[in-house]
Amino acid sequence: MTETSNIVPFSPFGAQELIESYHQACLAKRDEATVDAYLRILRQFTEWVAKRPGHAKRFHPEQLTATVVEGYLSLLKEEGYSVSHRTRVKSVIKQFCQWLIDEKEVLKRNPTKGIEISTQQTLAPRVLSPDQRFVLRNLVEKADDLRGKALFALGYWAGCRVSDVSHLLMESTHVGPKIGWLHVGYKGEKFRDIDLLNEARRPLYDYLQ
Repeated sequence: MTETSNIVPFSPFGAQELIESYHQACLAKRDEATVDAYLRILRQFTEWVAKRPGHAKRFHPEQLTATVVEGYLSLLKEEGYSVSHRTRVKSVIKQFCQWLIDEKEVLKRNPTKGIEISTQQTLAPRVLSPDQRFVLRNLVEKADDLRGKALFALGYWAGCRVSDVSHLLMESTHVGPKIGWLHVGYKGEKFRDIDLLNEARRPLYDYLQ
């Protein structure tokens, strides 16, 4: 007795065969560097896809879904790849998938459709790590320069911005042997008074003397 099944059989085409066929059909006229980049991206992508749970370490075009593509692009982001590289990877995958649709008829829709790559750049960390603090303080100490020590102290201990320090006027500097405060705020004219800790006051006082 025969049984009907709703399972769609996998395509007989493997990753290497498809990539090579795509190479001959669509990349033959491109320069060598572009071809190498496209092939490397496709090999890395299809190898990653084959290792996903349930894929039995074999690649089949039917495995290419939006979830898979998003997962791969997210992995690249986590590994520190730039927006431009991830955009290029998406473009290569998109062209490959469209070829699978048009020429091989093994996909029904392009899995890259609707996937956006954020262009927002990751901001540099605003807090120094303990190692960075150690190195910076050590360099300032070794330089043995009164001006350098004062500049460092205002930024490190008083939290002054670069614009605060570079536009600081003598009349805004109130520093004595035991107490001290500054009137700063050049950027955006957001002025504020800062009471100086001894770690900031002493180097600035020594320099002004």
